[in-house]
Amino acid sequence: MTPDRQAILEARDEVFARSEFELAEESTTGGLLDAFTTFRDSVVAFREQQPIAFLVVMIALLLTVIVLVIHMVWTVRIARRAAFDDLETDLSGGGLDRTPPEAFRSRALDHAAAGRLDEAVRDLWAALLVALDRRGFVRWARHKALLDYRLEARDPLARKALERFARSYHPTSFGRRPLPQARFDDLLATLDEVLA
Repeated sequence: MTPDRQAILEARDEVFARSEFELAEESTTGGLLDAFTTFRDSVVAFREQQPIAFLVVMIALLLTVIVLVIHMVWTVRIARRAAFDDLETDLSGGGLDRTPPEAFRSRALDHAAAGRLDEAVRDLWAALLVALDRRGFVRWARHKALLDYRLEARDPLARKALERFARSYHPTSFGRRPLPQARFDDLLATLDEVLA
């Protein structure tokens, strides 16, 4: 026996009335807001279910934020210290741009004789910058880095000197690799070429 039309329509309506056939409500907020709402609800549920664990997590997060802020302040303070501040006050000629390169070279030799090659190479670097600036190969400025001078220099002698210093000065300063005496001697010879 064939079911009548009314029975078929009623069966269809019964099937479509099931929950898996219901259309989901369209979100009017957007994905990011939905994600934030879900996260907020999870945090609230966690706080209600595990109040002690929630308190421990919040204290740990607060301490982390405090440590990060302290670290950022410390980093900014360290970064603002000019590499040549002590040079400008120690040498009688005045600032870096008013001190003769020979004064830096002499102090570099004193540091090297005392075994302080890191300080010595910094003085050699200052002497090189002053010498190149005085010859018009580069323009010294407190904000410039070694790469700035390498890009600026057009003279082959200046480019060669800056390249040699780049190979030694940066690994020593940033990589904390000690500078060997032979490398210091090579940099001193490079500086002397520029000063000649």
